[in-house]
Amino acid sequence: MPQNPSSPLSAIREATSLYRAVCEITREQEHALRSADLRRFTALLSRKADLVGRAQELVTSARGSLPPDPAAGPLGPALAELKAVVRELVEAEERCRALLPGPAPAPRAVALGAYGAKPRK
Repeated sequence: MPQNPSSPLSAIREATSLYRAVCEITREQEHALRSADLRRFTALLSRKADLVGRAQELVTSARGSLPPDPAAGPLGPALAELKAVVRELVEAEERCRALLPGPAPAPRAVALGAYGAKPRK
């Protein structure tokens, strides 16, 4: 994976791909929690953290070079796809948090914040 994507569009596409991989890991974590396999759940955390960090770096780099109205141009569909994947990821994360033994699950805003998303009003 390139460290400096050549355009905001390529950065958004790469971030979307990474977040999809995080979604898959989160599904694996959900299965591990349902099976009471906390070792597997914990083992997946480091893989997930690395991918989220890389995706956030890409989104940050893309934000710095976005046009004034990115949704109006060719970035629109890529941004919409990224938002949809992040929403799916936040929902999967909430399902996992609800399955965790221990304290009550974190509020939705915390889950959203972990992926750089903003809560819907």
